[in-house]
Amino acid sequence: MKTQEEERKRIARTLHDEIGNKLQLLKLNLVSHQKHIEQYQFNILIEKVEQLIDSSREISHSMYPVNLEYFGLILTLDEMKQNLVGYEYNLYDLSKYLERPISFEVQIYRIILEFVSNTLKHAKANRIDILVREGDKTLSFLLKDNGIGFEMKKSNGMGLSNIKARIELLDGHSKINSSVGKGTRLTMVFPKNVAA
Repeated sequence: MKTQEEERKRIARTLHDEIGNKLQLLKLNLVSHQKHIEQYQFNILIEKVEQLIDSSREISHSMYPVNLEYFGLILTLDEMKQNLVGYEYNLYDLSKYLERPISFEVQIYRIILEFVSNTLKHAKANRIDILVREGDKTLSFLLKDNGIGFEMKKSNGMGLSNIKARIELLDGHSKINSSVGKGTRLTMVFPKNVAA
């Protein structure tokens, strides 16, 4: 997993630093030569370049969440709401989260992203809540949506398997609760001094 994350990080940085910066330079170059281009063509070119910039940023972020290194887990999770148009998204840091090693925070971020992704694809929800709590001996996360839920006995999707496997690799314990019409809840509990 560590090797995979290092490779993801390398590719993400290449996308972000090299391709992203070159696209920004191309955009600036277009703007400086605007008077030599017909307005209609200029508008189309600028729109296409901006789409490429957005795409490279999205791919980079999905490969490796660079913002985690700069802003930490809580601010990166808070930023997620910008991409959830049409959803009520609430993040509660119930007792000041203590920063953990980046390798741990990346895995937590991926778990939460998987849960949110499953909610968007399947739950028909309009609300997602994430609660983070620092206890005396544990660090816990509660993720829940108000979607249609599912029957636990009939669920064996890859998304839930990935979530459980990641949590176990971090020496954590988890519990998923769901029932039809009552949404889904994921509880994750880790030792206080967890270090991935």
